[in-house]
Amino acid sequence: MAYIMHKLIVSIILLVLIVMVVPRGYTEIVEDGLVGYWSFDQIVGKTVKDGLKKHDGAISKGNIKSANNGKIGKALLFDGEPDFVEIDGANDFIANADFTWCAWIKTKEDLGGIVAKTPSEFDTDAQGAKTFFLNAGTLTFDTGWVGVINGLKTVNDDKWHYVAVSAEFKDINATLQFYVDGKKDFQGPMAVGQHPEDDFPILIGLDPRVFAEGEAISAPFNGLIDEVSVYDRVLTEDDIRQNFESDKGLSVEVVGKLAVTWGSLKNK
Repeated sequence: MAYIMHKLIVSIILLVLIVMVVPRGYTEIVEDGLVGYWSFDQIVGKTVKDGLKKHDGAISKGNIKSANNGKIGKALLFDGEPDFVEIDGANDFIANADFTWCAWIKTKEDLGGIVAKTPSEFDTDAQGAKTFFLNAGTLTFDTGWVGVINGLKTVNDDKWHYVAVSAEFKDINATLQFYVDGKKDFQGPMAVGQHPEDDFPILIGLDPRVFAEGEAISAPFNGLIDEVSVYDRVLTEDDIRQNFESDKGLSVEVVGKLAVTWGSLKNK
């Protein structure tokens, strides 16, 4: 009887440990639909490695620095100058079909590009370019020669925020959704697919041409960007929350704490 009670107590303790440790401490980001993932933990020269090993990025102009104080591991530190990470591979980054773009950001500036699918030159009037950026400290999405949608929550408080935009298409029209820190911030319609898809690259850290402050200006990011991910589907709010709660990105390393704990319990 004592042996059975001992085993029962050990099992209950193990179950409690699993519940306490697993849900938040060792979650990974959603992989379904993921077509690009840049953690900024692997940078070789000016090459930013894609965690999926498909679409490495190139640092432009060399003013971007690797920072050890990222949200998860390292991040990229942007200095407010028009430099950026450029990623080719337009066939995998279709923006005239369902998509979701996500990133961790930390800034105190009102204006700055986060993720865009657009030419990098300021003087290019690119119909159909898609840009996800901050304007007046809130999330903003612009489709070239179509319009702009703004979020509600300000995120330029010099704290880390997980931000995302998704587009769910029906014909040329799409329902756009903004998320901040795992919660929906705003939803609205836009004719995102009004203009034909082009072979624009993905840019991180720069929106080269936005209409803000009453004129067309460049919007380089000033601050930290980490854990950028691009999906070819609309993530649900639960998906976004999982990404927000993840503390290991796309890592598949096996954490040994449970095994050690179980071994310790068995030896008692």
